[in-house]
Amino acid sequence: MRRRYVRPVALAMSAVIGMGMAGVFHRSPVMADWVKTADNTYMGTGAIKWGFTPENADSPWTGSYVYYGRYDGDPIRFRVMTNNSYSIFLDSDRVLFYEPFDCIGESTNEWASTDCTLNRLLNGEEFLYREDGFSEAEIAAICDDNYIIPPYYEHGSYCEYRYGDPVPEIHDRVFLLDASDVTNMEFGYSFDSGWDLVWGDWEDEDYAYHVVASRQKYDLDGNLASWWLRSADNYHETHVGTVDRDGDLNYEYGALDDIGVAPALCVDNDRVLFTSLVSGVPGQAGAEYKLTINSDDLGITIPEYCDTVMVDGHVTITIPYSVTETVPGTVNRISILVKDMFNGNILYYDELEGSRDSNGQLQTSGTGTLTLPDYLSDYAFELYVLAEQLNGQYETDYASDPVSIFPKIYEYNYEDVGNGHVNSNVD
Repeated sequence: MRRRYVRPVALAMSAVIGMGMAGVFHRSPVMADWVKTADNTYMGTGAIKWGFTPENADSPWTGSYVYYGRYDGDPIRFRVMTNNSYSIFLDSDRVLFYEPFDCIGESTNEWASTDCTLNRLLNGEEFLYREDGFSEAEIAAICDDNYIIPPYYEHGSYCEYRYGDPVPEIHDRVFLLDASDVTNMEFGYSFDSGWDLVWGDWEDEDYAYHVVASRQKYDLDGNLASWWLRSADNYHETHVGTVDRDGDLNYEYGALDDIGVAPALCVDNDRVLFTSLVSGVPGQAGAEYKLTINSDDLGITIPEYCDTVMVDGHVTITIPYSVTETVPGTVNRISILVKDMFNGNILYYDELEGSRDSNGQLQTSGTGTLTLPDYLSDYAFELYVLAEQLNGQYETDYASDPVSIFPKIYEYNYEDVGNGHVNSNVD
């Protein structure tokens, strides 16, 4: 049993629904006063939580979101499927466009095939490498060999009947989800296929469907959309798995151009320096984040020694620096980072004082100062300087590798500082 949907036109009812659920279709409004600070920024991706399981088929998808890359000029909001020590697995929250899985239709229903139109499109100049899409640094941070969680179809399930075997390995930066992904409760999706047997077994094709809200996705115009999976249909060589507008699993002819595309990708956690909360409550469902990733195009150097003095009980460090950048004008902030040496938490994160001239213009070479806050006397910490390119609230930031100002852990308390002048070696 299969139900066909045609891409919805702009009917009056669609407009009413779109207006009533605008929060579903559009990212949160830009907060003009949002600033990246130590209070909303975390090391790595550990602050991003996942595994918000739906209660039942009527439960919509809930979890954390990450903005990464752009499509048609707007940042892409991704659902966070998993976040482990290797990568963060992201799934587009919306259907971005409509495209055939295989434009020929008689060629293949295999994602890994060189004949797969959609595979070539997603990993080519029309999506991943399009001029207004992902930056070079974002692309470099996307994993190109993914084996996320060994997928499986439960014996006797609709997935096993409909799709046969899952497609476990992905050797592409951008890919589509497998049916096993969209029935994985740890990813926030319901295990329910959306189909109920009326009698017999699946091959009797006597079953009814129901809505599975966690798999429902909207397109950029606010319409509910069907979207492709990478799962090949088990009975038709020209058909491919889909999720239909009601969220139940289905299959369609691969040459159809009215099925949506919701890309997925994995970001290498080793390339992520910071995670910043842009809306919501950290660690709770609905929280939205942006990433700061390392860029090989940015760098900063400091001399071998940094002078440290105490004046009126306050420790001040003088930090000469010089920025290197592939494209002049890319760096727009010199930042100081202080991390707790035991748990890696950020204790202090702010712009280096003295790194701008009297007109507020960033100086790519100069000398800044840092007066250590009194509260740091309770911590053992590590101190770094880095060059950053800060972008919009929902856009990826870029940073050089942090450079250690002290070559070894420096436990800050007034007694250890002594009086007078201290020179500290630098890596």
